[in-house]
This record gives sequence, structure tokens and C-alpha cells, in this order.
Amino acid sequence: MDTAVAILGVLQAVAGFVLVLFIPGYALCWALYPRRDELTLMGRMAISLTLSLSATILTVLFIDLVLGIDTTPINIALSLIVLTGLAAAIWKIETVFPKWAADKEFGKKAMVYRNLFIARAAQLRLTLVGQQRKVLRFIMPASDNHEER
Repeated sequence: MDTAVAILGVLQAVAGFVLVLFIPGYALCWALYPRRDELTLMGRMAISLTLSLSATILTVLFIDLVLGIDTTPINIALSLIVLTGLAAAIWKIETVFPKWAADKEFGKKAMVYRNLFIARAAQLRLTLVGQQRKVLRFIMPASDNHEER
């Protein structure tokens, strides 16, 4: 009897980790990048992990602070399942009806915001790379004679 309880406990922990750390992000990743050729498998897995962590944290904060629902394990699991279902529905609409989804106002605004986010992220990355180079030049100035230090 103790062995069966231990096995069920391990299975419950594994299922909980998969529910929290993978499934919501995987569904959100497919909703954000609906075509198969947009991301590699490893890229999709990495984005899924980070999206799952952030989606779980934001979902718990949303149901606790905004909706005022107690954050019990059942409520958290149900809200993550609802979030995953919504992301899967968005992905299905984008893949089955791509022209209809692009014609809708929400799809147009989402694409505008997505492109704006990508452009801002590229600008931020260039700024950070430039700042990093300035810091490196400050720390290690280019000189041929390193023995003076």
C-alpha cells in the first residue's frame, strides 16, 4: 500500500510540473507562432518554458488580486487549463482560418503590437550591446602596452 501511495505521489508531482512548466507555454507559443517553420523544436521548447513560468505567475496574480479568488491548487490548475484552452483556440483559429483571423481588427492590432514589440526589442538589444562595448572599453582600454598597469 505504501508503494502505491508513493508512486501516485510521484505521478502527481510530475503531472503538476508538466502542467505548470510546459503545457501553458507550449499552447501560448503555438498561438504566438502558429506556423511550424517559424521556430525550431528547441526554440519552441525554450520559449514554452519561459512563457509557462510567466503565464503561471501572471495567472495566479490575476486570479488573486483582480478577481479576488482564493489561490488554491485547484483554482490555479483550473485557471491554467482555461488559459491553455484559450491559447489553443487562438492557434486553431489562426491555422484553420488564417485570412479571416488576419482580417479581424484584433488580428490587425495584435500584429501591429507584435511588430512594434519586435522593433523595440531590437532597438533595446542594440542599445545594450553598445553600452556593453562602452563598459568594456572603459574597463580595458585598447593599448599595446599592458605592462604599465
